[in-house]
This record gives sequence, C-alpha cells and structure tokens, in this order.
Amino acid sequence: MFATQRVDPEHPALGATVAKIAAVAARVDEVVVLADGAVPGSLPDNGTVRTFGARSRLGRGAGFPLPSHKVVATGHGIDVRRFRCGRVASGRRLPALGRYLLAKGLETIVCAVAAVRRRSSTYTVRR
Repeated sequence: MFATQRVDPEHPALGATVAKIAAVAARVDEVVVLADGAVPGSLPDNGTVRTFGARSRLGRGAGFPLPSHKVVATGHGIDVRRFRCGRVASGRRLPALGRYLLAKGLETIVCAVAAVRRRSSTYTVRR
C-alpha cells in the first residue's frame, strides 16, 4: 500500500510521487495507492488507486488511514532501492529520514535517543 495526496505526473509538487510508486510496484506483485485523487493511466499495470476524497480535512481523516499492524510508513522522497527488506540481526534502530524542519519533529527523536542512551550504553547515533 502506498499513500499520497495525489497521483498526477504533472503535479508541480507531487509529480515525483508517480516514479516512487512505480519503483515500489517493480518490487511487488501489486501496489494499491490510497489518494485523494488520481490521473487515470498514471500507474503501472500492477497498480490500482483507491480514492478517499472528501470536502474537508475532518472528512478525509474519518476514512483514512486505517490503523493496522501491517502498515509500515516509509515517508516521501526515499529511494526504496537503497533498502532491503528483512529483520535487524541484533540491536534496535530508529531511522529518521527527512528534511531538517521544525515541523518534522526531529528534536523529539533526538531527545528520545538521548533519554534511552542515559539508561543504556548499547544505543548509538549514526549520521
């Protein structure tokens, strides 16, 4: 499953998302995209779109996303070819990928790692 606001290769801000969906689709049997809207024919043959359009933010939030233990958030702008699927052999990791904007909440992640490190020396920070 891939979630995005819009599937539109010509969209000025979200157009790159179509290539990301295609990259995911090349690695799986089927990709289902949840989006507010989509341009027909924008997805590969093994891709389908389910829209959740609503007139208000409250209406959109009421039907999306559905909580599930099967959902793994990967975020936007990540080249999925750089990551292999699998389990971590030992230890715990907290990957944080994204732009350094206050709204991204990276300060919360850094504070959480610092708090854990005060209790255990087995955690490290890598850049």
